[in-house]
Amino acid sequence: MKRATHSLIVKYTNIPEAMDAFSDLRQAWVRREPGSFILLYGESRVGKTTIVKQFCRQEQARILRETGRHAELYKYGLRLKDGPYGDERPIVYVDSPGERSLVSFSAELLQAYGTPVARSLKKSEILGRLRTQIEGQKTQVLIIDDFQNAVPWNRGSVIHELSELVKDLLEHTRVQMILSGLPYADIPLERNEQLDGRCRDRLHVQPFPWARPKAAGKSARISRNAYQSYLEQFEAALALPEPSNLADPDRAERIHKATGGLIGRTTRLLIRALEIGLKNDVLHISDKHLEMAYDRTKLTNDKSNPIVDDLDDTSSGYRAAVAGKTICDRMPIRLRGLASDGPAAPTFAKNVRRN
Repeated sequence: MKRATHSLIVKYTNIPEAMDAFSDLRQAWVRREPGSFILLYGESRVGKTTIVKQFCRQEQARILRETGRHAELYKYGLRLKDGPYGDERPIVYVDSPGERSLVSFSAELLQAYGTPVARSLKKSEILGRLRTQIEGQKTQVLIIDDFQNAVPWNRGSVIHELSELVKDLLEHTRVQMILSGLPYADIPLERNEQLDGRCRDRLHVQPFPWARPKAAGKSARISRNAYQSYLEQFEAALALPEPSNLADPDRAERIHKATGGLIGRTTRLLIRALEIGLKNDVLHISDKHLEMAYDRTKLTNDKSNPIVDDLDDTSSGYRAAVAGKTICDRMPIRLRGLASDGPAAPTFAKNVRRN
């Protein structure tokens, strides 16, 4: 299978559709089907982390609704402390370590289970511990974010070992996996046909598109409404005492052009604008503070500001936003959405939760 090409403002992975795919994946574990996985891929800050963490929230709500048990949401996913056999971790979430080696990757997985591992252990011993933890703590879905960090470009032996590790866990523990990362995170699949055969879905996450009001057709209206719906849910999650009207068509279009429809960049712009407003005792997100937030986070050579500029598809500001070059990539993301039905409400204390 050829790698899908990435194209901005063409299509996007519908978030409810992704939640359905993840739920089907978990059901495969319940039905005791062989281990399989979903590859979730897309460019940086397109919203992959938001989607997988939203799934954690969704599962937390489902467990409470169906069993009456409260699953704790913590750094590494979901944890149930009142299991009949002790600590259960139905959903485990880890970031791939920056050090690209099989041992460091395995150690990160064991760390998520609260089992630090000495690097002096042999690979077979580490693998045995992983199997024990996954089965013993009843992990249904294992989510590996930033999977591309474990994929070196020029070390075929590590890619082969990584592929075999993932395939072994899928085969011997029945755990289901979500591998999330940049487009080249699918290299292990291309190098290992047996591993590729266990891939249920490849979900390509792309920025929310936007269609001009004059665009004809149902698909254009759906595209436009999708981004407005996201902004509406985001505002509802903030629960501010004053309305911001983020989903207003004109305001939503300006925000979209400032961020290129990227969830991560949209979130950062809105949070920065709100922080500026709160310092001035303004309890909503205003156009003025959106303008200031954009100016403070854009590239130094970017002279445009889509929040206040005339909305013209041919403007340099619009082209820069769509190309993903408008906001400085060096700025930290202050919030990645965690939600049950939309982005999670952030804490606006002095110590804002960092990524």
